[in-house]
Amino acid sequence: MEIIQNQKTRPTLLTVIGILSFIGLGYRFLTGIITATIGAVTSPLAPYLNNVFENEVDLSDVPDGMKSFVEGIFDAVTQFMANLTSIYLSVVLLSAIGLLGVIMMWQLRRAGFYLYAAARSLIAVVPFVFIGYNILSLMWFSASIVFGVVFIVMYGINLKEMT
Repeated sequence: MEIIQNQKTRPTLLTVIGILSFIGLGYRFLTGIITATIGAVTSPLAPYLNNVFENEVDLSDVPDGMKSFVEGIFDAVTQFMANLTSIYLSVVLLSAIGLLGVIMMWQLRRAGFYLYAAARSLIAVVPFVFIGYNILSLMWFSASIVFGVVFIVMYGINLKEMT
């Protein structure tokens, strides 16, 4: 006796982007844990780094128009160092949620798309929450949004295949 299963097959595009997402988010998860651990050691050094920037760095040769830009970078780096653990623990949590979404989409469950899209979107704004609006947070946001939007759109194309 032959049993006929009424099971959907996963489209090739969904398989490919699923594998790429497992690799990307898995890498982000693991490096996030490592960086958060390093941040626990380096975060207390932020005040010393700030002291070096304020007292030891000579900006007299920097053109006037660039001084505020360079000082802004110093501030951003100091804030980033001070909040490294919090930033990357947030990234680890959001990466885990994104991975859960990918697993659900791998199983052709539509709810995974919304989990993934929310996690990728929130990863992009993490630095704004902890270090404010500056050059580092803008660079992070730009890179996250470009890849995030591309993958969200590709997953969105496959929504019709999910239940």
